[in-house]
Amino acid sequence: MTIAGCGWGGETADDAGGSPSDTFKYALLEDPGNLHPFRTTANAAREVTSFLYDNLVYFDPETGKAEPWLAESWKETPTSVTYTLRQGVTCQDGTELTAETVANNFNWVTDPKNESAINGVLVPSDASASFDEKAHTVTIDVKNPSSFLLTQTGALEIMCQPALDDPDSAAAESVGTGLYQIADVVSGDRYVLERRDDYDWGPEDGNTSETENAPATVSIQVVENVSTAANLLLAGELNAATITGPDEERVAEETEVGRRVPLIMGQFYFSELDGKPTADDRVRRAILQALDFDALTDVITGGKGYRAERLAMMDPNPCEYDATKGMLPEQDVEAAKSLLDDAGWSEGPDGVRTRDGEPLKLNLLFDVSDEKSAAMELVQQQLADVGIEVTLDSGDTPYKLAQLYEKQNIGSYDIADAAINAWLPSIMTPWNSGPLPPGGRNSGGIANGDYQRLITKASSLAGAKSCDTWMQAEQALYKAADTIPYAAQDTITYLNGAELALPNTISGPSVRMAD
Repeated sequence: MTIAGCGWGGETADDAGGSPSDTFKYALLEDPGNLHPFRTTANAAREVTSFLYDNLVYFDPETGKAEPWLAESWKETPTSVTYTLRQGVTCQDGTELTAETVANNFNWVTDPKNESAINGVLVPSDASASFDEKAHTVTIDVKNPSSFLLTQTGALEIMCQPALDDPDSAAAESVGTGLYQIADVVSGDRYVLERRDDYDWGPEDGNTSETENAPATVSIQVVENVSTAANLLLAGELNAATITGPDEERVAEETEVGRRVPLIMGQFYFSELDGKPTADDRVRRAILQALDFDALTDVITGGKGYRAERLAMMDPNPCEYDATKGMLPEQDVEAAKSLLDDAGWSEGPDGVRTRDGEPLKLNLLFDVSDEKSAAMELVQQQLADVGIEVTLDSGDTPYKLAQLYEKQNIGSYDIADAAINAWLPSIMTPWNSGPLPPGGRNSGGIANGDYQRLITKASSLAGAKSCDTWMQAEQALYKAADTIPYAAQDTITYLNGAELALPNTISGPSVRMAD
């Protein structure tokens, strides 16, 4: 991919309103898609929206300490949290952010008719919000106790009222209180953001509109090839990029580490819907036993990863346990074949197993990258060795999300490599229980009674006291072969000509141009 092909020829720093030293140039490896924070769970979208929207609370990623942001203070119990809001915060259109609007954010997410992608994720699905405009407070109540209510709700990106009234208005525009607002969007190419001139309510030590070296412009470029991003970063044509694989060594030698995030890179989900071969746990177990997860981890992480330990790997994480240890069998092709025999799938003359005249053919969904494609081809080969024919179904992240969560596509996959990255085990529950999309996120139709019982118990315990029970809940999923996270990697965003005011954080209040 050439530099012009990445979109650099379309707009210079002067065109965007600043000199080159005033422009922070950041590469994303995929297009973020819809930018409405309540309608997406795509990591790439969060990279953009972190410049456009503010949270009620800033959580230090190194210590987990909660610090004021849009909220000056808060009081928390297992069933409620009350935020006292900072005064003087304005939306990007100049209107004041009111307590009513903040409360409306939470109620919008939990309203089933809105089909929010984060209902039950950052906002418990049974939450309701009320407000007191005179006292500048917003109270969020939940019917069922929540282990991490402050950590969940405090991290919600707060939108201004027009985005709630007309959600489509925020798909490619900014409708929030953040330091930056969108100036130009060319989908699949670039997202150009301009700094506001009246922002002074970021986290302590974070940027304001007057902060020296806070960039006037943020130019987020879609650079789908890691090698191209590495070349641009080393040439000074980028200030930040997440580099993995064989290019990382040369980048690490010449640039600075900006952000280090442990991420799950490989995780299998199965469709357990009626009529699916993978609705049978013997088929799911056979698939897992046929695979060499050490080899898959090596391929999918370019040799720089390790086996995933739990569903929620990101920091800050109050629950740092190893839930997968001892839960996944070693590769055993003969044992996998035996499980398929028990499930009624007989060896066929062409090597593909059949049952009642139907071949054992499965569709494997994943989002495309060089490493992911190579890993899924290895899965295809290893499953062929036990008589399962696999069709690879790949696309960009918006395609994968559409296959997983759009109503008309439910049941389109049999296996999905679909890692869901989070920092709290409670955030993962909508993917592993509850309704199918669009009312929920459980696209595979998992119905694990032990998991449901244990998450109910864990939710009644506060903070770190709940961690052991959350681990047991995860292990119930692994025992039933409902899902398994198998590969993780510390993904590093490297900096050249930029620095971070807030540790391990790339956002509007954090990025600065280096002296």
